[in-house]
Amino acid sequence: MLQPLLPKAASTVRPPRDQRQVFDRIWRRARTGPPWREVPERYGPWQSAYAMFRRRKIDDTWAMVMNNLQVKADAARAYRVGGLG
Repeated sequence: MLQPLLPKAASTVRPPRDQRQVFDRIWRRARTGPPWREVPERYGPWQSAYAMFRRRKIDDTWAMVMNNLQVKADAARAYRVGGLG
């Protein structure tokens, strides 16, 4: 669901990090609230997750993602209750 809403990664010399792992670390921190360094290492390096979180916050990607997901949820709810069907 998120993939189409996110900006394309810039072309770099090194291969891209597993984005799912980085997002899992961001979501884990958002749900539980620990400092970045205390999120379990199985979610990847904390520096990568923090850097992506910060970049996306600065460029308002998170706000755009939330708005798009809310529109989709509202449309699905309206369809289920018969508002658009």
